[in-house]
Amino acid sequence: MPTLAERDRLFELLKHEHMPSVLVDIGENRDLEDILVSLGLPLPQAVLAYQPLGDLRDFSQNLASLRRFVARKIAAGLQSEHSNTIDEYSREPVSTGAVDGVMNLLASAASAIWKGSASSATRPSHSFIEFTVIKTNWFYRDQRRIIRFGTNGDFYRIDPKNNELRESIPYNTINGITVAPGRLSLTLKNGLTPTFHAPTRVIDYMYQLFLAYCPDEVVPKIENA
Repeated sequence: MPTLAERDRLFELLKHEHMPSVLVDIGENRDLEDILVSLGLPLPQAVLAYQPLGDLRDFSQNLASLRRFVARKIAAGLQSEHSNTIDEYSREPVSTGAVDGVMNLLASAASAIWKGSASSATRPSHSFIEFTVIKTNWFYRDQRRIIRFGTNGDFYRIDPKNNELRESIPYNTINGITVAPGRLSLTLKNGLTPTFHAPTRVIDYMYQLFLAYCPDEVVPKIENA
């Protein structure tokens, strides 16, 4: 049987990696229980889209290779939802997407997954999800912006006051990603370093999407604060 210490250590590892996670009681999901029992896998176990990723030891040892895999799985899950808005500033419940969109940590406790949210209005073509953030850089301060993620190689910065497209930025211009609780910074090829502030869960999803779409050679930097 898994111990609470093992569960908590794995859960903390997923949180440190900014992988959106929930605790799920294996007894409440028969399909997952059958998969793990048939494979003889130890608990607690990290599972993404019904695919076991490993226990604490395996996940820790394979973390470098799993980062990009997990990010792309989450991006694919969010794309399948289409036109959802994750906006915790509205104080409304938000959608975490399909099962692909969260890391399920199988242990001894269950937690609820957030429920539906409204779609956004008009958006650039080929975009599929957006986040409300506070954007800062060397010149601007405390600008509320919408960041929309596209499937055509670009992401977009939108002014929420009038839904005006302010900037279109190719993913392949990202040279670096730095993430911390409630904050994400990009380093772009033109030398700019936009920083986005939002609730931690929003930042976690943004980080996973940027990691999924940025060049493979980009190695993310994770900070504790």
